[in-house]
Amino acid sequence: MMTKSKLKFLAGWDVWIARRSTSGFINDFKTLFNQMSGFNLNAIWIWGFLDDKHGGVEAGKELISYARSKEILLCPGIGVYSYSGVWCRGNHQYNLETYLAKYPERTAKMKVTYQDVHPLHSKFVNACPSNEDNRKWMAEGIKWFINTLNPDAVYFETGDYGVCGCDKCVGLSNSVASKIKIQLPIWEEAHKINPGLTIFWSTYVNYDNLSQEDTEMMERIPSYVYTIWTVTRDFYYDKIETRNPLPEGKHLALAHVGGSTHFELPYNSLYPRYSLRLFQPQVNGLRILAEACKKERWDGILIPMSGLADRTDNELNYRIAGKMLEAQDFDSLAVEEIENMFGKGVGTKLLDIFLKIEKLAKTLKKYFFWFRSFYNVPATQMGYTFTKELPAKSESIAIINLQNISAQLNEIAKEVQKCKLEMSVNGKGKICQVEDWVSEQVLLTTHVYPKFIGIQSKRELSDEYINDLEKQVLSDPALKPIKIATMRM
Repeated sequence: MMTKSKLKFLAGWDVWIARRSTSGFINDFKTLFNQMSGFNLNAIWIWGFLDDKHGGVEAGKELISYARSKEILLCPGIGVYSYSGVWCRGNHQYNLETYLAKYPERTAKMKVTYQDVHPLHSKFVNACPSNEDNRKWMAEGIKWFINTLNPDAVYFETGDYGVCGCDKCVGLSNSVASKIKIQLPIWEEAHKINPGLTIFWSTYVNYDNLSQEDTEMMERIPSYVYTIWTVTRDFYYDKIETRNPLPEGKHLALAHVGGSTHFELPYNSLYPRYSLRLFQPQVNGLRILAEACKKERWDGILIPMSGLADRTDNELNYRIAGKMLEAQDFDSLAVEEIENMFGKGVGTKLLDIFLKIEKLAKTLKKYFFWFRSFYNVPATQMGYTFTKELPAKSESIAIINLQNISAQLNEIAKEVQKCKLEMSVNGKGKICQVEDWVSEQVLLTTHVYPKFIGIQSKRELSDEYINDLEKQVLSDPALKPIKIATMRM
């Protein structure tokens, strides 16, 4: 099945969207597919599609069948010599960790490892793409996957941290050209097995500044393959660069403007190590993405970090994303969809509120990630300006910034209360999540984040130290409302 209209993808890891049990995985994704149909979203790419803990093959088959019934293109993710291979988690012959544990000599000699860059992914290992045994294993796994599950589409990825540095892999790098060289035989093999299969792959970069070799290799991409380009400036910001024209072929624009459900990593600001979730309306980010897509000949959009539309911010983002490529006026669409959620007459006011929250949320993420020891890496590696040795002057500036943010959040809370008086009953229910998030962030910026200012200049953010600090925070009577607020999220 291949939709004729522009592709509007959601994307994410299984545990970002669904609970990690067979019933949870199946039911939560079916719920999402139902929601997507209502919002004109017609495709989804899922990492972690096959897992011992959520039903394996039978659960995968059921979801592929259900997605077809909803006319949604379901695209399971497969790691090519990376990201666990065909079977994401569990003791399976086509799970990469299981395979390399049996044949450790076939492991890639990585110049930069997952552990170096992203300790969250520390379990991942890579296989050498030049090893003939690895190539056979990869081809066998893909053949087994396609013949067993009969998917309509597959997404292939070599991982985003480079390739093997052994003598056989000399000349390969993390470039677009190298990724194509590694994946092209895989695409061709998959196409032989099922000529109707639609294939997607990701460059992990923008299409600006392609080398001559990149451009030449792009010309070798088959017509049944879609290339995904990351068009956001960096992982969390929404400035989109479109200086050069797209290469020939089929292309999707990936922009990080989603908000995951995170059942396994539940939203809880008191335990930021275990959570990535903030309230994330992405109106301005989607506006910029829509403008970029209208200027270029994109075949669709892809929004990673997706989650269920039970979250108010996700519903808002999905409503807009599903219609924005066809809309004549973006702001009119945004106001209309806000009023469909919250009631007539409040669209313009709430649009202004959501734009303010979106802007503040980007700033708050810096603090959120800065003291979050889930990764236990210096904040500079996360791309932020805070350092392990924060000067006293910077500490003072950070405190003042938090005070300013808290003041802005208090003003937003007043504006939300005014709008609430004009809302429908359904709208008042949905606005509770907005109220809770704003109230919680006021408490966090006043009581919690300041406690972490300067910590990294004093000592490493060890688990023991963070646990002690969390106990202090939990014992603060002023923060009791946070526990209630997070339960609603």
